[in-house]
Amino acid sequence: MATGAAAVRPLSALGASTAPVISKITILQVPEEFFRPVAQNAYTPGPVSKSGHIRLVRVFLSDGTMGLAGEGYAPIRDPEMSFLKQMIGVSPESVFLWQGDRIKGHAAEYAARLKDENNCWFELALLDLVGKLRQKPTFMLFGLASRVGIEAYDGFLYFVDVASGRGAEAVGEVAKATRGDGYRRLKIKVGRPWKWIAGEPGVVRDIEAVIAARESAGRNMNLMADANNGYQDHHDWPVRFLKECSPYGLN
Repeated sequence: MATGAAAVRPLSALGASTAPVISKITILQVPEEFFRPVAQNAYTPGPVSKSGHIRLVRVFLSDGTMGLAGEGYAPIRDPEMSFLKQMIGVSPESVFLWQGDRIKGHAAEYAARLKDENNCWFELALLDLVGKLRQKPTFMLFGLASRVGIEAYDGFLYFVDVASGRGAEAVGEVAKATRGDGYRRLKIKVGRPWKWIAGEPGVVRDIEAVIAARESAGRNMNLMADANNGYQDHHDWPVRFLKECSPYGLN
């Protein structure tokens, strides 16, 4: 028996049989439009452009509560559809392990399925539902806030230079526009060697892109980078990238 803290246990042990259960799941394809055109990153087949669509998943409980999530990176196909059907009749609260009123993990019977990269996005809908049932912001299901808030960042700076057939100055132009939009945090995509600028020239362009973004956006900008595995199997490339970008305050 636990001492000094509440024992961790699935909610089903607390009499969750009376809790609302999932009664219906719907998938809706809706149009989306980005603030500006989006180029490709290290692995996409080409520029994303300015518009497209997204599949929204709505999860309804027996008491009418509705939770919302977006489809994950992997599209929902037959195996994922089978998983969703298995969730009908399940209480979203029973999917988690609880210590007092805090989530400490997944209940054993759901852990493997929710950790599967093709199903993990569904947890967002479950947490949305649990937060609504408990009338709490979702983050409070895991404990008290550790900060007042976080700064939003712009993540639209993909390989605009490759998409436009121009040099790193194209990246700088977008970084400057992002600064003008009021952002103080910017994430830039790198990893060009994977498929768009093969070998060392891709590493060089990644470095040039970071420098162009920094010089255009100014020093008072939190500049981050995401390589999307674009340096895989070439560990010397990210080391070179980080060394050469270090004077430019890459976080």
